Amino acid sequence: MTDRIDRFLIGLIMPLAVLSKYALISSIISFTRFFPEAYNRILLLRHHSVEQGQKQKFSITSLLLAVSGIVVFVLMAQFFIEFAFGNKWVLPLEVAVLFAVQEILRGYYQSNAIKLVASGGSRFISQISSVLILSAIVLMVLLINQFGLIGAPISMILIYIVLNYLVINRIRALSK
Repeated sequence: MTDRIDRFLIGLIMPLAVLSKYALISSIISFTRFFPEAYNRILLLRHHSVEQGQKQKFSITSLLLAVSGIVVFVLMAQFFIEFAFGNKWVLPLEVAVLFAVQEILRGYYQSNAIKLVASGGSRFISQISSVLILSAIVLMVLLINQFGLIGAPISMILIYIVLNYLVINRIRALSK
């Protein structure tokens, strides 16, 4: 739901031309979800690895590959949009970069959520999922009204930072 509410709110608050550009770049950049999802699968594989030294190296390498893949994909998306649709359809690079940061934090949250569920914290994940939806709606309305288009990814970045903090603290509490 949070992945689509931004478009709905932008359509209500801003001109439709802005929504069209936003929908195009966010749709293309949403393909970058492949990288964090692949990382999460590698993370699960890492837990089944036999050698401890291999586990840490494998995790850092896979994380760097995921982040690099997202950055390259975002830059390619900007060039593709300009080539296929023209310069008028290209949003500022900072908007695209913020989408990339949002996807990286989203993937990091998913990794932490997997760890927490594996540690017995599935109820906590369910509770903060409700917080995610409600806070996304409220924060997006406020930040889009205040900062315009860039407010949507900024709001999701802030939400994922808070959620990651909460999940990491819960994992630490359960592992004591």
